[in-house]
Amino acid sequence: MTNHRMILGCVAAVALAGCVAGPSGQSEPVAAQADASGRIAAECALYEAAMKRDAAKTGTSNTQIVLGCPGYEDVKDTSNRFTGAGAFIGAMRAQPPQAALAMGPAGKNLYQKMIARGVPTDVANAIVSDPVFARAVAAYS
Repeated sequence: MTNHRMILGCVAAVALAGCVAGPSGQSEPVAAQADASGRIAAECALYEAAMKRDAAKTGTSNTQIVLGCPGYEDVKDTSNRFTGAGAFIGAMRAQPPQAALAMGPAGKNLYQKMIARGVPTDVANAIVSDPVFARAVAAYS
């Protein structure tokens, strides 16, 4: 029984050691948050570029594309569960261009996310060759 207690004590100590703040007083998740904010910035730059390309074509900005992105906090979600489900299904059925697939899973995922957010297929296909797409993919690598 004593060996079990000692093993459990060691396991608990190791588990708790992961929760202790580092020498700067900040815990490891801060680095993860910085990585996440970099990914969000790159992804939102992609969505903004797609929205602007679409607006140049149609004459109106579909702000649903940038919903939740920094700088667009006031954008209201105008979708409902039916349009949201339809957009998701459309994104899963979308055939990403070879340029997006060549960038690996992140390329395919970001392409599908653009479609799900309402980026027209022709705009999404065109923006895949833009450096903003490559930067967004790189942020996930």
